Amino acid sequence: MTILIQIALKILSLTGLILILGSCHLFQKKEVEKPVEVLTEQVYKYELPVDSFYLEESVVGAGQHLSSILSRYGVNLGTIDTIAKKAKPVFDVRKIRQGNYYTVFQSRDST
Repeated sequence: MTILIQIALKILSLTGLILILGSCHLFQKKEVEKPVEVLTEQVYKYELPVDSFYLEESVVGAGQHLSSILSRYGVNLGTIDTIAKKAKPVFDVRKIRQGNYYTVFQSRDST
């Protein structure tokens, strides 16, 4: 019986040693990962931040002019006339020609 007790004690000692060694990592100080802040550079087109709008780029088609382009986006004729008048010192909208590129900036809100 003494041999069985000695074997049992050795097994218990070995098991205890394994448990002690295995639990050592529980007491080690763990480093907490800090969240990384991703900085993205603001992208602009015509000095407007593109992430604030829906953009649609296209080409002026045959027979198109400012009113036919903007009316597709729900802009009324009175507003189109105001735009054309205010743009005149910078750009005469009558010079819009087939093949010219344009970009429409649409608000991201639902209104």
